[in-house]
Amino acid sequence: MISSLQRIKGGGERFSRLIPMWENWRSVEEEAFAKGTIELYKAAASSKAFTVVGGGHSISALEKAGVYDKIGFVSTAGGALISYLSDEKLPGVEALKTQ
Repeated sequence: MISSLQRIKGGGERFSRLIPMWENWRSVEEEAFAKGTIELYKAAASSKAFTVVGGGHSISALEKAGVYDKIGFVSTAGGALISYLSDEKLPGVEALKTQ
């Protein structure tokens, strides 16, 4: 996983068209918000941009939208993925480096 993310962070033409998206449990569980979330994920999946999605609720939305397999990189880590892509140190990864 780390090597895939390092390639994303490294940039390049393919990764210059990232689509940042944010959602929470309401946008999946509450019908009033779910339709918009699902349509956004469908649009992102059909774009030429490399898509990165993280977080359990996001994964649930991808599955409901039927586009899980069309996303470039999917992670169960939501906040940790954002922290990693922002070059923040992750305590668990740092602990493994000392072993």
